[in-house]
Amino acid sequence: MKFKLSNNVAEKELLYRVIRPFPEHWNFEENRLSSGAFKSSEPISVDRDGMREELDIIAFFWNFHPTNFGVVKISALHCRECETLVTASPIKENKSKAIKPNPYHAEINGNGVVGTKGSHGKCLNKKAVVIKYPNI
Repeated sequence: MKFKLSNNVAEKELLYRVIRPFPEHWNFEENRLSSGAFKSSEPISVDRDGMREELDIIAFFWNFHPTNFGVVKISALHCRECETLVTASPIKENKSKAIKPNPYHAEINGNGVVGTKGSHGKCLNKKAVVIKYPNI
């Protein structure tokens, strides 16, 4: 798959999400991802793969979240099967706010809502794959 900086997120694209070892993101009793990792009143922040290797994506996330984070992946197709929309949302550099650019950034929202509901979170949780477990 060739990555193009467009607003169209192809169904085959993989999306990566940072998870933290918080009860909202991680079920400590069962040592697994919690549906809360995909439930929010705000858009869910993810990165498109952009033809990068998974280790490069993890290294990129390390710049923003240097400790105790994990990473999950899910396809854009699976997001759509969970009645959510994936929208490209590249972050441009903002020197006054020390924001680093991220051309791979995208957002997940429920159909017709900002953020996601519990039903979206449960569906996305079932389809997501943990590629890096959080340090707990």
